[in-house]
Amino acid sequence: MNLTLRFGPVKTALNLILMSILLPFLGYSEETKDTTKKDDANKRDVIIEKLDETKLFTPFKGFKWQILSEINGAFQMPTNWHFFKEENAGQLAYFLTKESMETEGSYKTGLSVKVIKKAKENIGKDAVKYAREIVAEMMRNTDTIGTAVGQASTVFQFTCRSRIKAKDGSSTIIHKLTMGNSRTDTFYLLTYEFPESQWDEAEKIAWVTFNNFVLDDEI
Repeated sequence: MNLTLRFGPVKTALNLILMSILLPFLGYSEETKDTTKKDDANKRDVIIEKLDETKLFTPFKGFKWQILSEINGAFQMPTNWHFFKEENAGQLAYFLTKESMETEGSYKTGLSVKVIKKAKENIGKDAVKYAREIVAEMMRNTDTIGTAVGQASTVFQFTCRSRIKAKDGSSTIIHKLTMGNSRTDTFYLLTYEFPESQWDEAEKIAWVTFNNFVLDDEI
């Protein structure tokens, strides 16, 4: 099992693709970004067999690493956010949210990460095809703000950002990033949503979250 960090030799290309996809959508000011320490540079280009926080570079100011042990991955989230995990019929779902899923049962602002291993076997569609279909359906059925595609090695990516309006006139921004690993047939669905009224704050969080996560490309 090899884990390649987002800034490692292989995933560097993947990271650049994602940034080219996301940055046009994310109104993020570089002046507000907290850079990582120089001492962490040597942690960005390593292969890790089993992930733990000590092997990761320092998270952005106001963020912490949330380890997703079942998929040997990690995402950065605000320190005051909540984490919730569930598994159903072999499908994993992780929630990194502003509101507590455990106490409130739902959330308005946050990121969900859904993972299906051996997609062909479990849902009857290979991971790449399913990743493409999810975004295509979103484009057909929502008010689409922007879309893009990318590929790095065996990982294919599709992204769509849309606006969903409620009857009361309020609107929610939903950003979906789907990925399919053609070698391992693992499917990922990252969904970040927030009330449009909270755009400025939510976009800063999105920039950190989507550009600084770790996934094991051999799972």
